[in-house]
Amino acid sequence: LRNPLVSPQAVAEDGRRRDEAALLAARITEVVGHWAVIDRYSGCPRPARYGDIMVLTRRRGILPEYERALRVAGIPYLSVGRGGLLRTLEAADLTALLRCPVTTADDLALAHALRSPVLGASDGDLMCLAGRAEPNWWQRLQTSVGEGRASPVLARAAQLLESWREMAARLPVHDLLDRIYHEGDLVVRYRAAVPAALWLGVAANLEAFVALALRLDAGRYPSLPRFLDELS
Repeated sequence: LRNPLVSPQAVAEDGRRRDEAALLAARITEVVGHWAVIDRYSGCPRPARYGDIMVLTRRRGILPEYERALRVAGIPYLSVGRGGLLRTLEAADLTALLRCPVTTADDLALAHALRSPVLGASDGDLMCLAGRAEPNWWQRLQTSVGEGRASPVLARAAQLLESWREMAARLPVHDLLDRIYHEGDLVVRYRAAVPAALWLGVAANLEAFVALALRLDAGRYPSLPRFLDELS
C-alpha cells in the first residue's frame, strides 16, 4: 500500500499528442523558407511562408496542444478554436485591466494590470506597493503617488487608471476600450513586448477583443460590470 502523505500517486500521462504537436512545429520550421510554392498572384515560384500552411484537425478540443507547441517554436498562427481569444495572455491582461475600475479592492487584478505591457510596472514597483500599509493596492498606488514616492511608471499607471475609472461610469465598453487603446499606447507597447514571430496573432487578438464588446449579447448590455460578467 502507498502512504499518500509520503508518496505521490503515479499518474500515467499520455504524451503522444504533445509529441505530435512538437513534431508538427519542427516540420513547419523545415518547410518555411526552404520549400518552393507557386505564388497565386504572380504564378512564379517563391519560398514557402507561414501563411501558406493550414493545419486541419478532427476536433477543436486538441487545438490548445498544437497552439502551445507553435508558441514555443516561435511560429505565428491564427486559431479558430472556440473560446481561444479569452484564453490568450493579452485578453487576460485586458480583462484584469477592466476589472480595476470596477472593483478597486481586487488586488490581484491590479497587480496583473500593472505588470501588463499597457502599464509596464516592474517587479520592484510591485514590491514597493506590497510593502505599504494601506488596506488595498489601489489605495497604496494612489497614496504613494500623492506622497511623491512612486516611480514614473507607477505615477503614469495611477493617472491612467483613475481617468479610466471615471470614464467607465459613463462610457459604453467599446468606447472605453477605444480610449484605453489610444491613451495607453496599447498597440505600440504590445508590439515592443511581443516576439516578432507572434505579433500578427497578438494584434488580431487585440482587435478581436474590442470587437467582442459590440458582439457580446448584441451590445444590449453596454455597462462595464455587465460586460465582465458576460466574459466570466
